[in-house]
Amino acid sequence: MTVEVGAVNLPAVGETAIGDAYCVLTLDQQILVALADGLGHGEEAAEASAIAMHHVEAHAHQPLKPLLEGCHRALRGSRGVVMAVALIDLTAGTVLHAGIGNVETRIVGVDKVRRPISHNGILGYQLRNVRVETYPYSPGDLVVMHSDGVSERFEVSPASRETDPQLLASQVAHAHGKHNDDQTIVVVRIHA
Repeated sequence: MTVEVGAVNLPAVGETAIGDAYCVLTLDQQILVALADGLGHGEEAAEASAIAMHHVEAHAHQPLKPLLEGCHRALRGSRGVVMAVALIDLTAGTVLHAGIGNVETRIVGVDKVRRPISHNGILGYQLRNVRVETYPYSPGDLVVMHSDGVSERFEVSPASRETDPQLLASQVAHAHGKHNDDQTIVVVRIHA
């Protein structure tokens, strides 16, 4: 299994701390992608997103629902985060996805771009229900995840599957990044 990752992770203008954090973890024949956006920006947002990523890394083998519920408990008393997680499973040919708040995910397939839905809430403050949805995944498909520091108005098409993940992340961040907010975009492609 070959995993290609491209990412841009920049602070808001005038800040040194980045309030967004992400991780891409290899778990046997699965890849877990997570992105947390701490509320606001600066040190407190960075601390909250770091708590979320630490929890994900320590509990990566849990199913997505208890993983996000655990993040919610770990983040109590912090500024809180919005977050999405995606588990790419090559053997099953699926992506499991769960999102809370306005972190966006796109799955770019051969003939279609799917946009999983994230549900309202803030981990650390308000979490009603975590819904895990299943989408098809074929080797070479892209999973694109971004914080709200990158405008959701960019377009990716099935032709984007052929683009180098780092190049795609850089192009989208350059063209659609918001300088007054932390910008994070992660692009993952897996080949068998």
